[in-house]
Amino acid sequence: MKSRVIFTATLLAISVTGCGGGDSSSSDSTPQPSGPAETWPSCDTVWQAGQTLPKDYEGCVIKGSSVAVFSPEQCPSGATYASYDDRWYAVPGDTIRESKGGGNIFSDKDFQKFTQSC
Repeated sequence: MKSRVIFTATLLAISVTGCGGGDSSSSDSTPQPSGPAETWPSCDTVWQAGQTLPKDYEGCVIKGSSVAVFSPEQCPSGATYASYDDRWYAVPGDTIRESKGGGNIFSDKDFQKFTQSC
C-alpha cells in the first residue's frame, strides 16, 4: 500500500510541475486534482476515526511536499472508497474507520466486511 502512495505521489508531482502534457480527452483513469496539492489539508487532520471523509476528498499532505492522492477502490455497490496508510478507510462523505489489522488493513475482518458491502 505504501508503494501505491509513493507511486501516486510521484504521478501528482509530475502533473503539478506541468510535465507529462496530455489533454482532457485522455483515457487515463488516474485522479486529477482540481487545485494545487499545497491547498490540501494535512493527512493527520483528515484521517481520524469517527470523522467524516469529505465528499470532495482528493488527497492530503503527508509531510512537507509528500502527498497521498485519492486513488479510488471500487465497492460492490459501485461506490468508491479511500484508504490511507494501511490504517484508515472510508467512502467519501461517510465515517472514517480505523483498521485493527496492526498495520495490515487487509488482515482486518471489519475492513474485509466493509469492502464486500460498501
